[in-house]
Formats: sequence, C-alpha cells, structure tokens
Amino acid sequence: MRQRRCSIRLVLTIGIAALLGVGAAVADVKDGYFDADGARRATGEMDHDKPLQSSAHACPADVFRKEASLGGLLLGDEAVTRDHCAAHPEECYQACIGKRSGEHCFRLALAFQENEGVIAPRYAQLMFAMACALGKASGCTNRAAHMRNAAEEGDPLESLSAKASERCQFRSIKIACDKNDHWGCAMLGQAYRNGEGVKVALARRYYRKSCRLDSKFAACDFSRRALRSM
Repeated sequence: MRQRRCSIRLVLTIGIAALLGVGAAVADVKDGYFDADGARRATGEMDHDKPLQSSAHACPADVFRKEASLGGLLLGDEAVTRDHCAAHPEECYQACIGKRSGEHCFRLALAFQENEGVIAPRYAQLMFAMACALGKASGCTNRAAHMRNAAEEGDPLESLSAKASERCQFRSIKIACDKNDHWGCAMLGQAYRNGEGVKVALARRYYRKSCRLDSKFAACDFSRRALRSM
C-alpha cells in the first residue's frame, strides 16, 4: 500500500507541474503576477456559493457534467490561461460561475494551487470540483488525485472510507480518460497496474492511450517510464 501511494503521488506531482505549464501567457499579464486581493474577494464569494460547495462534497464521477450548460459549451474559452486567471481571479471566477465555463474554473484552480501560500488549498479544490461538474475532465482528474495524495483535514471527501474513496477515485479517472484527458489515462494505467479495477493487464492499454493523445505531453513521459518498468 505504501509503495502504491508513493507511485501515484508521483503522478500527481508530475501532472500538476505539467498542467501548470499549459498555454502561453496572455500578452498583458506578467508571468508570476497574482492578484491576492482579488483572489480573496473571489474566495469570499465561494464560501457562500451553495451549489459550488455541493459539488466539492460529491465524488467527481457523480457530478461530471451535471452543471454543464449549452452556453458554457459554446463559450469558446479554450484560450484562457492560468496566468490570466492569476492576474484576474474575479473575472475568471465570474466566468466559471456566471457563464458556466469549466475552462475558467480549471485555470483559476491552477492559479490558486500555485499560490497556496496565500490562498487556502480548499479553494483550488472547489474550482476543480466545479470544473468537473461543468464537463472539464481535467478537473475530475485533479480532484481525484488530490483525494488520493494530498487531501487536507477538512476536505469534504476525507470522511469517506478507504474503500469508498478508492472506488470514487477510480471511477473519476476512468471518466476523465474516457474523455481523453492525458493524466486521467496515465493515472488509470497506474491504477490498473496496482491492482485496482478489473484487470491489471489493462494498465498497458491506458498508458498507451495517454501517449496516443499527445506523445510530447508530460503524462506520456510518465506512461513510457511505467511501461518500461513493467
């Protein structure tokens, strides 16, 4: 069990590092700039947002796409970056909640996660949970990874039994991989390799899928190393 947790902790560490590097910075945003005051105002609103809180109390697999709307799907927000949301947290929060934009939720979560010395970790998890509920598969992956590796005291899902938590994590990364999330597939391969799910042999299938999605992405590097060690 100790070896399994250490192995998947590596997935989280590499995955989050890779995700933090996604996308080029918006031209008018200085790399590394974080509007802490704006972030605090946004998190103050999050504390009173009951639907948002509800999403964080549920298994990611059970809320995936439940909050999605046609408007959010048609928003065309793929270009938003973590750096933009770090510099404009209130704008990204309003796009996440008001426009039902899973992409804005996800990028704001990454911005919060990179600045956990200023913003409590639970707010990044609220945004990952909402991103998942709005149909952003990477939000489900990150929420499940946090459950497994870094769930802090007070996380709504901390009270799950070990068995229930493991089932939730597995179902969540399976959904993410089915939706072609790179790290979802890499983590699913790792789960099968460690005996979760149905057949350990399926590990190779999902490691390879991660690389088919993008052979140059960090998730593929992880998957290749895992395949070589099997």
